[in-house]
Amino acid sequence: MGEVAAVERDVVVLQPHGELDVHTCSPLREEIEQHIKNGQTQLVVDLSDVTYLDSSALGVLVTGLKLARKSGGTLKLCGLQNNVRKIFDLTRLSKFFEIYDDPDSAAGSFQRS
Repeated sequence: MGEVAAVERDVVVLQPHGELDVHTCSPLREEIEQHIKNGQTQLVVDLSDVTYLDSSALGVLVTGLKLARKSGGTLKLCGLQNNVRKIFDLTRLSKFFEIYDDPDSAAGSFQRS
């Protein structure tokens, strides 16, 4: 999956690596669910090191967004490579997620919201 890149100002930044698909996205799902269960509902997923994602990974992110919102927070994305951004645009999921260029911009947006 990757790792928790940072927890700063109550914002958790998760940074998965490589390909996120049906075989590799479970750790990300578990990480998101665990943070929300622990009351950390301001989440950023930094996809800058993700080279590919499939519908299973999209499902994990959408479910994470729904769970975070249900708990009074949200899940934001950042660092999308061009091929990953195209997937979000084609599926129109870019209309549902707040997408930022980098983790600092995404994390900083929580202070403004």
